[in-house]
Amino acid sequence: MTEIYFVLTFLFISILFVWLLFLNKKTSTLQLKKKELVKAIEENRLDEVMELIRADLNGAINSLDELKGKHEKLEKINTNNISRIGMVRFNAFNDVGGELSFALALLNEIGDGAVISVINGRQESRIYAKTIRDGKASHQLSGEERRAIIKAIKR
Repeated sequence: MTEIYFVLTFLFISILFVWLLFLNKKTSTLQLKKKELVKAIEENRLDEVMELIRADLNGAINSLDELKGKHEKLEKINTNNISRIGMVRFNAFNDVGGELSFALALLNEIGDGAVISVINGRQESRIYAKTIRDGKASHQLSGEERRAIIKAIKR
C-alpha cells in the first residue's frame, strides 16, 4: 500500500513540475513582450507599439477563427455519433428468469441508428437488429424495442 502512495505522490509531483515549467515558459514570453512594449513606449516609438499590439490582436483573431472552424466540424461529426442509448432488460420466456434478454437502442442526435434485441432462452439465443431512421423503425418493433427507443430519445 505504501508503494502505491509513493508512486502516486511521485506522479503528482512530476505533473506539477511539468505544469510549473509550462507556466514559467509562458511567463517568460509575456515578460519579453512587456519589455519590448515598455522600451518602445519610452523611446516614443508609438508606431512600433501599435504594430506589436496589432500583431498580438491578429494572432488572437486567427486563433479564434481556427477554433470556430474546429467547433463547426465537431458539431457536424457529433450529429452522426451515437449519443443516445436506451436499454430495456426483460424475461423473454416464462421458464427463464434473471432478465437475460434485452433490447438496446443506439441512436444519434437526429434519431438515426439501430435497435438490437437479444433473446436468450434455455437452449438458444437469437439476435435481431433493426434500422431506425428519425426515431422510426424499418420493421415492426416489440414493446421492449419501442421502450428502448423511447429511453434513448429522451436522453
